[in-house]
Order: sequence, then structure tokens, then C-alpha cells
Amino acid sequence: MEFISPGSPISAATAAFFVLIISSLSWKFFGLNPNVTGFILSIVFSSIFMNRFKVNILEKIIYIAINSFLIFSTALGGNTMLSSQTTLLVSPM
Repeated sequence: MEFISPGSPISAATAAFFVLIISSLSWKFFGLNPNVTGFILSIVFSSIFMNRFKVNILEKIIYIAINSFLIFSTALGGNTMLSSQTTLLVSPM
């Protein structure tokens, strides 16, 4: 489970994958806005990862903001790519 450690670069991709899946499913089944849900989830995942580090509160807020935007933009890009692929597959020719 070393690839999920906070020091690993793959942890941001893993968190973005979870944000992508959860926000897409919450939109599909509950009608929640995937952008808002994804942004809130990215803040939650960033806070969980940053909780392990012992830094002062200002540095922690800055790191959480940067990680949240990184996770959110990765998940948003993946969601855009997947939604464009599915509409291309479903749309009539």
C-alpha cells in the first residue's frame, strides 16, 4: 500500500479517481452537481492527506488548497474526457 502514502505522487491521481467516480455517481443517482460535489470531495481528500503532516496552520491551508485544486482539475479533466467519449459513442451517426 505504499502507492497511497501521502508522499507518493500517485496518491493525487488515486484521490482524483475517487473524486471522479463519487461525483459522477452522485450526479447519476442523486442529481447532485458533479462540479460542486467534486470540489468538496477534493477538499476532504486533501485534508485527510495533509492531516498526517505536522506543519503550522497557514502552511497546511496552503497545501490543502494546492492539493485540492490539483485533485479537482485532474478529476474534472477525466470527467470531461469520459463524458465526451460516451456522448460520441451514444450519438447517432
